[in-house]
Amino acid sequence: MIAEKGAKIETPVQTCLLMSAPGAIQAPHNIVIVEEGAELHVVTGCLTMMERAGLHAGVSEFYVKRGGKLTYTMIHAWDEQTHVRPRTGVVVEEGGQYISHYVNMTPTASLQTDPKVWLVGRGARAHLSSVIVAKGDSVMDVGGTVYLRAPDTSAEIVSRAVTKDRAEMIARSLISAEAPGVRGHIECDGLLLSDRSRILTLPALDARHSDVQLSHEAAVGKLSEDQIFYLMSRGFSEDEATSMLVRGFMEVKLEGIPDELRRQIEMAISMAAAGL
Repeated sequence: MIAEKGAKIETPVQTCLLMSAPGAIQAPHNIVIVEEGAELHVVTGCLTMMERAGLHAGVSEFYVKRGGKLTYTMIHAWDEQTHVRPRTGVVVEEGGQYISHYVNMTPTASLQTDPKVWLVGRGARAHLSSVIVAKGDSVMDVGGTVYLRAPDTSAEIVSRAVTKDRAEMIARSLISAEAPGVRGHIECDGLLLSDRSRILTLPALDARHSDVQLSHEAAVGKLSEDQIFYLMSRGFSEDEATSMLVRGFMEVKLEGIPDELRRQIEMAISMAAAGL
């Protein structure tokens, strides 16, 4: 897929991959090029039929040229027997922007992904966000890595993880500052809804130059009983109060995407929160 020089594609380009055969291997290879000054929104949906064991091993390559902008939204809906291994590499040139939003609200046997982003041109920028719900016996390892290799580049990685039942969640983040005048921030929050579930957060900052600004914050906990009781005193049931608080926790800034797409993503998150 190529967005030609100067093209401003306002309508999102959508793709959907369905895995329907038992024991199937889904291995798409996506290549997206955003040429100089172009803008493109890409939305991908990957899902499987109920009770279909299989492997998803998609590979994506993204190239954002000078002054270009790419927003990439990936929404997954898997089955508890599916193993998921997406692999993503991104190169952003001078003044370019790469914005990624990853949403996964359904259980899966295992998920491991750690997109790599290289900011190689002055002033390039990356923003990665993820909202993950791990339920059942899911084992999920979700990360994001950004290499700031040119002056005045910046990156932000934001993640929200919710675990329930016996699920395990590892949230990794790395920003590597390798040039002067770069900035990076990591925000990693986890919410446990079960004493049998687990969340491990691993935010990492790698400074290789003295003139950098890097920061991170991480927090893991449970829902506040005081907040639940307050909402119940206002007439909500315990399930409704829990759903509202989980929905508020999962809110992230969905920047760089059209309003209609933002509303659709927020609706999907709200529906998932209601199911918790």
